[in-house]
Amino acid sequence: MTSTIGSTSTAALSQFIKLAEHYGLAVEPLAKQAGINPNQLSSSSSRVSLAAMEKLLHQFIQLSNDPLFGLHAAQFVQPGSYHVLGYIAMNCATLAEAVNRIQRYEALVGDMGCSQLKPNAKGLVLNWHCQFTDPLVHQHMVDHCLASWVNYGRWITDRNENPQKIELTRAAPNLSAQAEYQQIFQCPVVFQAQQNAVWISHEHLQVPLRQADPGLLQTLEQHANQLISQLNSQDISQQVSATIQQMMPNIPKPAEVAAQLGISARTLQRRLQQKNTHYQALLDKVRLVTAKQILTNTQSTIEQTAHAVGFHDVRSFRRRFKQWTGLSPSEYRVKQDLGE
Repeated sequence: MTSTIGSTSTAALSQFIKLAEHYGLAVEPLAKQAGINPNQLSSSSSRVSLAAMEKLLHQFIQLSNDPLFGLHAAQFVQPGSYHVLGYIAMNCATLAEAVNRIQRYEALVGDMGCSQLKPNAKGLVLNWHCQFTDPLVHQHMVDHCLASWVNYGRWITDRNENPQKIELTRAAPNLSAQAEYQQIFQCPVVFQAQQNAVWISHEHLQVPLRQADPGLLQTLEQHANQLISQLNSQDISQQVSATIQQMMPNIPKPAEVAAQLGISARTLQRRLQQKNTHYQALLDKVRLVTAKQILTNTQSTIEQTAHAVGFHDVRSFRRRFKQWTGLSPSEYRVKQDLGE
């Protein structure tokens, strides 16, 4: 069982999904198996647990039969791949300004890892510590992160600049694979290194960006700071509710949700009690809110709505919905259609 803790924006999955689709993989069923609601994949504002992302990437890597899946997925990098950070970076004046904002806003992209900047006499070293515990996913994620940084740096500068050096802690692959690393990075690549890092020269850092816009940058940073505040204030109740939402139409047991959050079932129960709530109350609320959204915003039948929120028996759903709202699902839908 994974001990990976945290969450990620679905934007961070986009590059992997594009490569998986290129290989003909059925993304939606695999997402469901990993505990991700496929509807979330089309919304860049959604977040999924790191545990679910790790499971999905493991499936992609194995089923693609691509030993360099993470490296190859980096070809699909675009501003949206980094949530709002991607747009902040492209509106900075220089590459140095963009790089210096990574640590500040990387949590918006996800908790897959954390970066660190180390200035030196020739420029700086940007290294990355990956949080994934699955060894296979960890290796591919590191490859992907560093290659994406390099590719995105080339795109926002509109120049085919290369790093001074790439360091990877992974063992050296075969010569054919090493040639692919070289082709992508276009600089010395050191395997079995002490860190996973990109070395960038002073000259490279001062390259101006092609779409710099200080006014838009200020607006984007204000928005990003608000999102960071919201993310930091999310309490255990919100985390549990979000995890339940991701796992529907399956109805997870408390232990399953606790595992997704990287804590024990007993710790989950204690933390919810500290917030004066309990698991069943949160589960009921998520099912009710979701059912209301479906009844209001879609043409789904009552039976389809029942199944979407984890009821196998429509009669049970009708009975529970009336307990929650005082109305049957059909009465609720009519009332919403009338704007009451």
